[in-house]
Amino acid sequence: MERIKKLQAEMQKDKTEGLIIAKDSDVRYLSGQRFEEGSTILVILPDQQFVITDNRFRNQLEQANTGLKIVIYDRAKGLYGEAGTLLKNQGVKQVAVPFSDIRHQDFLTLSADVRPEDAKPYVTGMRMVKDPDELGLIRKACAISDAAFESVLNEIHPGVTEREIANLLEFGFKKRGADGLLFDTIIASGPENGANCHATVTDRRLEKGDLLTMDFGATYEGYGSDITRTVVLGRPSDEQKKIYEVVKEAKKRAQDTLRAGTAVNEVAAAGVGWIEKCGYNVPHGIGHSFGFDSHEDLFISSRDDSKLGVNMMTTLEPGIYIPGVGGVRLEDDYLIQSDGAEQLTHCRYGLLEL
Repeated sequence: MERIKKLQAEMQKDKTEGLIIAKDSDVRYLSGQRFEEGSTILVILPDQQFVITDNRFRNQLEQANTGLKIVIYDRAKGLYGEAGTLLKNQGVKQVAVPFSDIRHQDFLTLSADVRPEDAKPYVTGMRMVKDPDELGLIRKACAISDAAFESVLNEIHPGVTEREIANLLEFGFKKRGADGLLFDTIIASGPENGANCHATVTDRRLEKGDLLTMDFGATYEGYGSDITRTVVLGRPSDEQKKIYEVVKEAKKRAQDTLRAGTAVNEVAAAGVGWIEKCGYNVPHGIGHSFGFDSHEDLFISSRDDSKLGVNMMTTLEPGIYIPGVGGVRLEDDYLIQSDGAEQLTHCRYGLLEL
């Protein structure tokens, strides 16, 4: 309820009559409850708060004692028909809802009873700064992911497939108490799939001389971690060593800029600038926040001059990908502080020769 009270205080300042929370992870963040995707929305008024869902979740909500008034929607009306009726009965004429979070049909259904307007990013702003409870869960997810990575290294050898490595890694998460994956595990090997920055796991068998990039993250009570390591099977070539060292230095340069008050485009410039100076390019952003979702605001981008703040989370993940050679990406998770950043992921680093 503390999060909802904070949200209501902001709504009152803005004279916002009502707000609909439609994004599943936002619903979970504010309610503390997990629902089936697309089954539940919240309706927040300056002095009241409602959860609209179906009958499967009534008992769960009553047991949880969330402080939310439970509304079981009529299936003939649907979620947004029920929300419109509720708002109309409460005398609300205009409701804020993030347009990017709802379908056009839901917008039209809602419009029959109230006037929708695009909402300010109230919850996005709240989620950018992690509270102590969130940080505890993220630390646990990081520790699980670190340990699972270490456990799978002895299983990596020529002949094993990318899919087998992914399965072993994910089993390692569950064995250590994880409740799921923050995103689909990436295991990318060799001169072809390894050169795809966001590769899909295949049945390719690893070969001696391959670079192998592993991008993975377990979740613990919904909160995740996001780690990438690149290893080599056997002795690395001079070119493989060179691109690894370029990526490693780029990450260090970006990491050295992390502290509250730094503009995110300065972080991007430090990492990407080094890679470009060395004659390569990065085809993706080199960092982002995370929590319930694998990608949350903020994003480390050269186009963004917003500032880092205390207790924000970010990854750093520079990479180089060369068709015919393979790819290197390195990624760790950081907690922003006033005088720097605490690295939360600690599994083995360096171009490990397996």
